[in-house]
Amino acid sequence: SPEHRVLCAGDYLSPCEIPMLSPGGSRGGYLATLARLEPYVERADWVVPGHGVPLDSQRALAILREDRAYLEALTELGASAPLPLARRGKAMEQIHAENVRAVAGAVR
Repeated sequence: SPEHRVLCAGDYLSPCEIPMLSPGGSRGGYLATLARLEPYVERADWVVPGHGVPLDSQRALAILREDRAYLEALTELGASAPLPLARRGKAMEQIHAENVRAVAGAVR
């Protein structure tokens, strides 16, 4: 909404989940989507992710940067890539393991 500058981000920019590379998706595609979202996040007052609470623009930008850093580290470090600090735990470790397999499969 231009009047209220609310961005609905779908399954991106979640404060409670790390990026998930779905079957058929790719790390590069996810990074490209983050790049396309960034200027909209910068102009938004509020960002509503598909999972988690609404975020102000600054918090959403911080999550975007964390997600970008995580995805870049995923290729370089594989399973050793650190998860964003506020989004760690058993469920996120499982998603991370699936992401590692997806990236390893794409590299072959």
